[in-house]
Amino acid sequence: MVIPIADRHEEYANEVRMKLEEEGFRVIVDLRSESVSKKIRDAEVEKIPYMLIVGDREVKEKKVAVRERKEGDKGARSFSSLIEELNKASEGKKIPFTLNF
Repeated sequence: MVIPIADRHEEYANEVRMKLEEEGFRVIVDLRSESVSKKIRDAEVEKIPYMLIVGDREVKEKKVAVRERKEGDKGARSFSSLIEELNKASEGKKIPFTLNF
């Protein structure tokens, strides 16, 4: 889940979502008008494994602040570092997409 801190961060949040989807990950952007702490709390209740928080610093540096459900705040990461970490964490867990007619 990508969580923008303010409305002005929504565009970057959607860029992050698109890049992750291109890599094969399921991603949603939380655009509700709730506080960031409420969005994080709701994501933890929904058992979302990774939350990517984006604000002014992340937009400027083209990074994402990573928060893992089990471990909490893991700090800011570059996109390539994030993809590497997510691929390692999801190794063997990806479900192939097939169409059956």
